[in-house]
Amino acid sequence: MAGSQALIAFKQPDATMAVKTYNITSYALKESEVWFDVKDSFAETSSGGAITLFATVVVGKKSQVNN
Repeated sequence: MAGSQALIAFKQPDATMAVKTYNITSYALKESEVWFDVKDSFAETSSGGAITLFATVVVGKKSQVNN
């Protein structure tokens, strides 16, 4: 959705996993920085093909996080 910021995990052509940040301003996705710090991000796949993303997200003291 336009106006969102996201972490997205996906499998790259070389079969390794990648986690990237996106500031979604339109329906065309383009990797960019987001307003929160992301540390130690990685992803893994299960034998069934599900992707699990792990990351430490650092937000400011006065920030609001919506699920």
